[in-house]
Amino acid sequence: MKKVTVFLFLSQLFLSSVVHATEIVENSEQKVNTEIVSDEKNNQEDEQNQDGKYDQSEKTLENDSKSQQRDVKVVASGHNGMGFTWTLYEDGLLTLGGGTWLGGYPGWWSSYRSKIKTVKIIDDVDTSLTNQHGYAYMFTDCVNLVSVEGLEHLSTQNSTSFSSMFNNCESLQTIDLTSFDTSNSVRFSKMFYGCSSLENVDVSQFDTSKALYFDNMFTFCRKLTELDVSHFNTSKATTFATMFYGCNSLLELDITNFDTSNCTNFSQMFGGLKVNNLNLTNLNTEKAENMSFMFQNASNITTLDLSSFKTNNVTNMEYMFQGMRALTELDVTGFNVENVQKISACFSDLTNIEKLELSNFKTINLAGRTSDYVFRNLTNLKELNIENWVLPENEAAYKFFENTLPEKMTIGQNFRFTTSMYLSEVPSGSTWVNKSDSIIFSSNKLLNFHNSRGLTDTYRIEKLYTLKFDTMGGTSIQSQQNIYGKTWNIPEVPEKNGFIFDYWSTDKEGNEPFNFSSTINESITLYAQYSPAYIVNIPATVNLNEENKVAVSAENFQEDKQLIVSTSDTLILKNTHDSTMLLQKNITTENSLEEGKVLEINGVGKSKNTLTIQESTEKEAAGKYKGVLDFIIDFN
Repeated sequence: MKKVTVFLFLSQLFLSSVVHATEIVENSEQKVNTEIVSDEKNNQEDEQNQDGKYDQSEKTLENDSKSQQRDVKVVASGHNGMGFTWTLYEDGLLTLGGGTWLGGYPGWWSSYRSKIKTVKIIDDVDTSLTNQHGYAYMFTDCVNLVSVEGLEHLSTQNSTSFSSMFNNCESLQTIDLTSFDTSNSVRFSKMFYGCSSLENVDVSQFDTSKALYFDNMFTFCRKLTELDVSHFNTSKATTFATMFYGCNSLLELDITNFDTSNCTNFSQMFGGLKVNNLNLTNLNTEKAENMSFMFQNASNITTLDLSSFKTNNVTNMEYMFQGMRALTELDVTGFNVENVQKISACFSDLTNIEKLELSNFKTINLAGRTSDYVFRNLTNLKELNIENWVLPENEAAYKFFENTLPEKMTIGQNFRFTTSMYLSEVPSGSTWVNKSDSIIFSSNKLLNFHNSRGLTDTYRIEKLYTLKFDTMGGTSIQSQQNIYGKTWNIPEVPEKNGFIFDYWSTDKEGNEPFNFSSTINESITLYAQYSPAYIVNIPATVNLNEENKVAVSAENFQEDKQLIVSTSDTLILKNTHDSTMLLQKNITTENSLEEGKVLEINGVGKSKNTLTIQESTEKEAAGKYKGVLDFIIDFN
């Protein structure tokens, strides 16, 4: 009995030794295998991080239990040493699955991305807790990928990132993400960026409570008509930059539950949206630093309530509202822009905006070429107030006003116009007027007018009316120009020899006297009306055969004027048949006056005189004679 007992003991001891030896061998092999796998993983990650490539073989995996048997040529295949295998077939099918996904850029099929048309995940795939990439970049740049099946095989609960997972999958039409557990994901950046054929994507079940980055998540998903993100938990998010940019088929977008209290970057968040309404009343922007391009080309929105916006920390507002062509009102009176450094094209192409009240904008920190195109193409703008704007010195503010001409604008004392701002010229027949009603005329003159004075002023465009004067033969009077509602200045009195100016009339006949106290409402021409200053009566003709006396009379109507009528003391007569035959006749006056004067009246009065022309004698040659007796009238 003792021998048997000893034998059994020895046998057990032997078996125990064998088992122990086996464990030693197995542990030793596992250690080696683990080191090999670890080296392979490190090598893969190094290769992926360096140039996104992986050593791929042209072999098939027909003997692999995880592959599908297909009668299609295999283009490429591979594995990662952690049980994950993949095969790409000539017809564009990519099968993959099994083991552990190592994350990072998919170097395994990077050279064949354009050949992939469909993906089937045929076995369960997990991702390790130490994988910082999660499922990021998994199908990035597969531009011809149409569909993905078997996403339920992906174990996503440990994935910390889905960044660029379907980035630039521009042919992808359908995708089922209902199996995704995103509760540990920190990054959703570019997850669906450029999926321009995707018509529907259900992300309503996404748990985003740990997410920090939503930038570019749905950028250029041009065919999405619906997108439910209303249940997204965004309390930790620091950026929404370009999140919905270019989703121009969305009919509506509900972000009323978004918590944006930690977000610093809103750049391009809603750019290119074609939704008609956007409720932003709950948007918290207290930490916002970048709002550039935020609403760029959101061209269907007519009203935008920004009353909740806080902009104290914002440094960049470039192109913020550019291209919002349907917008009719924009209230940014609550904005504080004292820290804004860039504002180029912020309000450009707002073609339906009629008023911009920006007096609260104190642009004291703008630097360099950061204020170009600010009010470009505001073709319907009627009123603009920028009384507290300061632009960088020695900077052009290029095309600041291009194709924009406000009917009224208030400009601050520290604002300096330049010709490179391209302020449009006022229409023909119009003028710039300041608040004191000084007429400035052209936009070019406005630049000099404002810059030389250095005062805050309000300028408005008014129609310019013209008053012309027809002096009806008198001395010319310069025309006047003025604006509606003002009165014309009474001009100097025109002078017309022999007449006294009476009044101006709107008609030549003098039936409509003009009242200079009436307000201006049209351009007009006024006609001078006169009364005679004197009257001189001289017979038209005298026949010396019948009578040789000429009676001359005159009357002066002005006190301070002198009327003098003079003539020569001889009359030369020519024979009508022989011009060489001349007769000279002396002229005498009844009332003698010196120096050939016939009449002289100083001041108001009347006078007359009789001129006697010497009669012909019998000795003089017979015949008909003609002569002209010239009278000179001086009225001084």
